Amino acid sequence: MKIGYSLLLSEYINANSINYSDCINFQIVCPSCKEPIFKVVRDSNGKKLHYLSHFEKDKSYTENCELRVSEISVNHINSKNIESRNQRLKFFLNVFKNTIYNTEYSNSKIAKKQIDKVKNTKSLDKYRQHLYEHSKKIYSQNNKNDLLEHFEFYVNEIKELVGEFYKTSFSIEQQKKIALDIWYHLLSPKAKENYYFLLNHSYLVLISRIEKASKDRTLFDWEIYLHNTMNEITISSKDRGNELISSLGLYKIPQETDWSADNLYDKMSAEISFEMLGCLLRLPYFEILKRAIKKNKKTN
Repeated sequence: MKIGYSLLLSEYINANSINYSDCINFQIVCPSCKEPIFKVVRDSNGKKLHYLSHFEKDKSYTENCELRVSEISVNHINSKNIESRNQRLKFFLNVFKNTIYNTEYSNSKIAKKQIDKVKNTKSLDKYRQHLYEHSKKIYSQNNKNDLLEHFEFYVNEIKELVGEFYKTSFSIEQQKKIALDIWYHLLSPKAKENYYFLLNHSYLVLISRIEKASKDRTLFDWEIYLHNTMNEITISSKDRGNELISSLGLYKIPQETDWSADNLYDKMSAEISFEMLGCLLRLPYFEILKRAIKKNKKTN
């Protein structure tokens, strides 16, 4: 059969869109009899044929299931999957901040104080609003492919730096799908607070990245200036902070050291946006879902 049902995701899954291990991770069963199924790939006239199969069931049993599954309408599948996706999104957003505190930092209490410090920096209020509007403009749903390219670029950069991408229970493709849903939600007016929270976290990540780089190589002058300025902004008055932010726009980056932006304001914005997307890409969505399902079972 071409379609399975994920007990974990509560949605229908196409055989072409999953790996062998996903049948276990997603708890994929037959949509008709709810028995576990597994993925099979075989050659057919030079093409790869992807399908899902029962474990050791007689022919009449499997044919009956395949008939029933084939009768499931596309409208029903789409409706069910949209409903489930929205429910998952609620799960993730309910624990969004705590998940970042607990997975991105070694000490969640210290992390909260650090993020709150950035949050309470008044001179960054205008900057946050500017980056939010900029993100809405360039990362709208009409530019989905561009966003996926940014995800892929982030994955490849991490692989270059450390040899492999962060370990996640879901496949990287599933991580991208969930990250896309959350990102588009963060760009909605009601979710602006969570967008700002992720921005504040990524502001700290960028500072930390420069500090880590300094241990491996000699920093460029503009990296030192950016690092020092970002730190000073968080301890300065609003007026002084605004002066520092303006100075970043006036600081020209030599093209021979970095071609991605010609001034530090744009460079900082690009790197913070990059880290925001990267954070969404590496969050442990599988574990979040498992905990949510377990909690629901206890309350029902």
